Amino acid sequence: MLKSIKLKAIFSILIASVVAVISMSYYLSSTLKSFSKSATKDSLVMLSESIYQTLTKSMLMGDLEIVQEAFEDAKSIKGVDSLNIVKSKAVIEVYAPNEQFTTNPLILEIFKNKAKKIIEKNENHHHTIRIIKPMIAQKKCLACHYNTEVGNVLGVMDLMISLDKKDEAISATNMTLIISLVIAVMIFAIVSAIFFIIEILNPLGHLRDRISDLVSGEKDL
Repeated sequence: MLKSIKLKAIFSILIASVVAVISMSYYLSSTLKSFSKSATKDSLVMLSESIYQTLTKSMLMGDLEIVQEAFEDAKSIKGVDSLNIVKSKAVIEVYAPNEQFTTNPLILEIFKNKAKKIIEKNENHHHTIRIIKPMIAQKKCLACHYNTEVGNVLGVMDLMISLDKKDEAISATNMTLIISLVIAVMIFAIVSAIFFIIEILNPLGHLRDRISDLVSGEKDL
């Protein structure tokens, strides 16, 4: 009987431990991914703002070489997949008459609505976030862009950033967390089983033997 109780107790502890590992792993994994995703998106938005400010400041200098240098520096930032500045019709008219105005529906929508757009994709094992932001003309811009007005869109910054490295780091952290959790729960299960056997089952075994002896009349109280 005690052997049956012992097996049931150990089995119950193991089952409870497995359920605890699965539940805690799922919760911690989901929480980690959610937090990491939010923090990553915030940092990428800050990076895009930094690139945007750098490019607009270089444009205000009115020197094409400085603008091109700032553009190339921004493209070389680690994690930047692509960076493109789409010119408006007004800018093309003065500075790039041989260029064609974009026909990309998404970019045209930004020119029309003047609103930033953030698009996240995870296709073919390649996770990216695309930030498309209008470059709005300010009063100080009119010194060079004399054929437009304040509030018009001079161009659209189309920035795509890879999240692959960050995903790998999150996965590695998540795996380390799960392994640590499994080890901790296994240790807890072993210690619990030993405690249960020593403190509960063994005394019960001794009590059973004494009762058996008393019933058979071999020993006195």
